[in-house]
Amino acid sequence: MEIRDRVIVGNEIGEVVVLGRQDKQVDTATKKKQKTIDGHEQSHHQDRGGASDFGIMACWGDADRERGVTHVEACCTDSSRVLVSRKNGSTEVLDIDTGSIAWCHENDGLRCASAHWIPGYGEEERVVRVMEHGTVQVFSLDGTAEDPLSEWTCPPKAICSAYNASSRKLAVGCEGAELKVYAVPDTCEGGGGAPCFAAKGGKPNNVGLCDRPCTSAVAFDPSVEDGTRLIVGTGSSKVRFYDAKAGKRPQRDIPFKGFKITCLAPEQDGQRCWVGDGGGNLQVYDVRAGKFSGAISGIGGSVRSMDIHHGAIVSGGLDRFLRINSLRSRASIEKVYMKSQMTSVCWSRTMVMASKEATRRKSQKKRIQNS
Repeated sequence: MEIRDRVIVGNEIGEVVVLGRQDKQVDTATKKKQKTIDGHEQSHHQDRGGASDFGIMACWGDADRERGVTHVEACCTDSSRVLVSRKNGSTEVLDIDTGSIAWCHENDGLRCASAHWIPGYGEEERVVRVMEHGTVQVFSLDGTAEDPLSEWTCPPKAICSAYNASSRKLAVGCEGAELKVYAVPDTCEGGGGAPCFAAKGGKPNNVGLCDRPCTSAVAFDPSVEDGTRLIVGTGSSKVRFYDAKAGKRPQRDIPFKGFKITCLAPEQDGQRCWVGDGGGNLQVYDVRAGKFSGAISGIGGSVRSMDIHHGAIVSGGLDRFLRINSLRSRASIEKVYMKSQMTSVCWSRTMVMASKEATRRKSQKKRIQNS
């Protein structure tokens, strides 16, 4: 797995900003041993004022609030490309090295809530996007941008979504509706149609009242390949854990800090999940212990977005500070002030996609060697 320590940020004025470490020519006397993002020691210098060499590398796009970025997602097979969703309904594939647009689809001003890469089709590349008014569309990047391969409807006022590549399932969260999960079709015929899983809210309280339906954040449990376990954040400040095999009701319904849940980021082993809300709270929930076990302090305002990769968590919010913290110790690694409010952040990464059979053979070979 090749890792490139770059962060992609989308902001409210339509810019896509790339941040990372920049190589600088310095004397050996000014070099200093520090911890890098992945936890390994590396020699890099600090300026006389003490500032790190982590900063803005490129900024693509013109300032236009009508084209504000709603969601960014890095390609899992090419670290130089990112999928960008915009407020005016356009979805584009942007090369963050050159700033060129490889693919784009406009949609007459209808807001695009989010978009995701769909790997696993060989040389053909596909993306799925969720429109705020309640439409899900699948496009092939090799074909014409005007004609979706498949299209179906979901509840209106879509807020968030998540895609599970191993099971090819799309989870959609909306205001006024509980979570819906759709199976993304492989062929061009037909659409996703009815959801394969329709969640129910928590049980009524002692006086028979239920929370108003509002799914404000959603994520798949990465430790389960079949996409049956999901984590949901609600507008009523609750974190819910669903297991589709166990039923439609949440297996856990955990109250948070009283603010709307804005983003979720489960760790790869599924044992911990980071939760951010509209009040500036960013805490980690320990699934085994059944409680919140730590927090990142000092955030002023809503946590808009976060992403986990390679032992670090990157987050951005209303206070305009981009933060990178260690997953293990929660210590600050980098902190950069951004001039515009961030709406979405993600790591740029390249992963080698391995099939289930290849993974099984590798595990079997390791067991034989150990026996």
